[in-house]
Amino acid sequence: DAIEERIAEARHLTPAGVTLICGNAADLQFADESFDLVMLFECLCIITDSATRVRMASEAPRLARRCGL
Repeated sequence: DAIEERIAEARHLTPAGVTLICGNAADLQFADESFDLVMLFECLCIITDSATRVRMASEAPRLARRCGL
């Protein structure tokens, strides 16, 4: 999430071992192919700036591991 207060609240609601990060979805600080699965829920439809939407959308395939298909 981009709002630290939401992350703080979520930490009280999640089990131990869950990692929650406050960050900018248009510029995520993870290495390429860091995740098996990347999901975007409603985040692209609420962003009004088209350049930001494009940057956010481009992060998903960068972060997803190649599955060999």
